Amino acid sequence: MVLPAISRPDPSILAPDPQGSNPQGSDPQGSDPLSKARAALQASAAKVALSRAQFRAPSAKELAPLSLGVGLDAVLPDGGLPWGQVIELCAAQPSGATSLSLLACARAQAQLQQGDRVPFCAFIDPFASLYAPAVVQAGVKLEQLVVVRPPLSALSRISARMVEAKAFSVVVIDACALNAHALAAYAATGSAANDQSQVNLSKWPNVVRRLNMALQGTQSLVLLLTNQSAYRPLSLPVGMRLDLSCPKRGELTVQVAKEKYGRISMPRNIRSFK
Repeated sequence: MVLPAISRPDPSILAPDPQGSNPQGSDPQGSDPLSKARAALQASAAKVALSRAQFRAPSAKELAPLSLGVGLDAVLPDGGLPWGQVIELCAAQPSGATSLSLLACARAQAQLQQGDRVPFCAFIDPFASLYAPAVVQAGVKLEQLVVVRPPLSALSRISARMVEAKAFSVVVIDACALNAHALAAYAATGSAANDQSQVNLSKWPNVVRRLNMALQGTQSLVLLLTNQSAYRPLSLPVGMRLDLSCPKRGELTVQVAKEKYGRISMPRNIRSFK
């Protein structure tokens, strides 16, 4: 499910009928099916527009970085994840990247909540690897999490459309399993994967550039989950890359391996990570 971007109500929807018809905009005699359908559509659109207008989404410049907790924030250059960027979580074990991405979703929902209005997050999960109890344990509000499981052939297209919709505070693209398939194909044949059952990572730099353009100046960010052992013909043009590893249960080692201003770091062990 892809939600439309937050926008102000269309004045033409809310304006009174110039012909002086009833408030619902239906046919005065109530006998024209087309008029009734148009009136119902206008009423629904007005409700959606008013609801979205009440939720003011601040720009990226107005927001502090997304805090992930004391230990993790100490590793990150600005004390949190920057808005308006694609951030690559490159892990030796997919579980570390998944846990960190779910933590980011939960923190974003808490940081951007306005009254009882909680922003949506999205998790693009082509291999159906997302574990529901782990989502709950991370503190993510399930009612505000959209999980999409596209076919591999449509992964890049669906990812771009969801980010361009500007309806989600955090969009997670789980490509860990995909990279593992590409690596296996490369090890066996000496060439990158190029069929519909595997991902050709040589196309992803262009995908990431498209995502970066859609994110500029927004209160959203994209977390792209990849595998450290994956074959990659080109470095992805992400705003930040975090290399992750899990030395043992409950611990996470984090290193800023790439950052748009060159602020990289040495690996740091987070002992209380959950």
